[in-house]
Amino acid sequence: MDEPVDIFKLLENVVFLKKYTFFSGLHAEDLKTLAFIILEKRYQDNEVVVREEEPGDSFFLVKQGSLRIEKGGQELARIAENGCFGEMALFEEGALRSATVVAEGECSLLVIQKEAFFNVLNRAPAISIEMLKLFAERLRDANRKLSERTLS
Repeated sequence: MDEPVDIFKLLENVVFLKKYTFFSGLHAEDLKTLAFIILEKRYQDNEVVVREEEPGDSFFLVKQGSLRIEKGGQELARIAENGCFGEMALFEEGALRSATVVAEGECSLLVIQKEAFFNVLNRAPAISIEMLKLFAERLRDANRKLSERTLS
């Protein structure tokens, strides 16, 4: 049996998606469709959200707090509120996490799981376009960083 929908939490997530994420270009109906599949999870200071080399099947949006990205024990980056991570896990079969992500202070994350995400894409294909924009932005950023290191 399905759990009852918390309409206030649903509306809160729609507003968050519209105001603070790369999904802001979606129409209200697509945002609502996406908000229905979102789970909200809370993490405490220094709690591991995902661990490097473990299988991944979820994408995360940072609703509140910040996180540290580590690889091999070295800090690579930080993710602040309204940021996101884990998008590759939605599209790669058998993908392993490329880094460990650790909460810095209390964090609230919105989680989109792979299976639910693909079910939504059939009903709201515009979401795919927003994800492609995210991939392009991340690739452009990686290329810029690589160029900066090469020129240094």
